[in-house]
Amino acid sequence: MIILVAGHTGAQTGAIGVNTSNYGRIDEGYETIWLRNRVAQILNEKYGCYVLLDDNKDKLAVVIQKIKSVVNKDDVCIELHFNSAKNSTACGTEVILSENPTDEEVKIGVQLLNTTAKALGTNVRSIKTERQTPHNQLAILHLPCSSIILEVCFCSNLHDSEIYFHNREKLAAALAKQIALIANKL
Repeated sequence: MIILVAGHTGAQTGAIGVNTSNYGRIDEGYETIWLRNRVAQILNEKYGCYVLLDDNKDKLAVVIQKIKSVVNKDDVCIELHFNSAKNSTACGTEVILSENPTDEEVKIGVQLLNTTAKALGTNVRSIKTERQTPHNQLAILHLPCSSIILEVCFCSNLHDSEIYFHNREKLAAALAKQIALIANKL
């Protein structure tokens, strides 16, 4: 089973990006929901994959509890985020894994990182562990299944924001295809 989680759900609940000339700002709370829903729709309609989605109204602790009640070690949970930094030159795509990721998590993380960067035209920044982030420990990475956080791009970077908006449909299609491949390998 594939689980897609939209990080910081709800308008103005996550990072708010820079103002682009044609598209406005990335609102992480909105865009993660849009991207999650679009990827799930393509997975369902084009690939026949059932995807479990988080509920936009639930707090993270409830999301974690619900996921734990239905997953097993063969499932994959992907949480979508948009990165932000005080330094507006920070750019690119990142993946975050637990401190001791499984080989499968690393493999999936690399696939999602490369798929996203290629679809958007962003830089491949890195795969980080949770302790390399300001948060130190991230609950979503401690589920009884493969768990990955995908930081799509930096909404604080004008170029990243513009190419995301310009290519978000392409990104959704590319992620859906890659996730379908992952699901068939599970």
